[in-house]
Amino acid sequence: MCGPLNGLMASHALKRMEESGISPENRTVLTIGMRLQGHLEDEGQKTFENLSSPSSVAGITVRVQEMLMILEEWRFHLSIDTVFLFYPEYLSGSSYRPSTQLLLPIDTLWLREIQSRPWLSRTLPIYRMDWDDLFAALLREYLFVSLYRAVAESSASENAGRLGAMQSAEKNIGDRLEELNTLFHRERQTTITEELLDILSGFEALREKEPNSRRE
Repeated sequence: MCGPLNGLMASHALKRMEESGISPENRTVLTIGMRLQGHLEDEGQKTFENLSSPSSVAGITVRVQEMLMILEEWRFHLSIDTVFLFYPEYLSGSSYRPSTQLLLPIDTLWLREIQSRPWLSRTLPIYRMDWDDLFAALLREYLFVSLYRAVAESSASENAGRLGAMQSAEKNIGDRLEELNTLFHRERQTTITEELLDILSGFEALREKEPNSRRE
């Protein structure tokens, strides 16, 4: 029921990867869900890792932790320093849209924008660890939150797709039932009309026969 979602995300991801200028053989792809993996591989895009979709909200944290471990391994063993995140952004009702986020490297313009914001609280933050250790910890939190949001949005979009498919099926069934009811009433009316005409024809035949019987 979520085939359109997986097909849409596969097309979106392939288009964005083409626009990035990274050749297919230099892409290291991690997918969530067998159907998405199948769509990509049907288009010739090899996938290195695939994880199953979480079956509940509680399973999102576990899946995100697995994704973080895979990304960490790729960064250190494959020297991967650019990571794009493609996911369906849930809008409302049964609607969603494909979205792209540059996970790594961190956007320096974004960091400068945060740095330039005025501090609104009277309480100043205090930290006792080295700034590089603190930044590394914040980076891990940023990656976790970004991946968690993407998986949650994907689950919401998947459920929205199912809801839309069920609503469409329900409407089609309703339209078909209405069509069949109309046809039934039409056929029933035709049958009743034919039976009434037969009765009237028989009655007229009897009336015509009656005077002849009296003459005899």
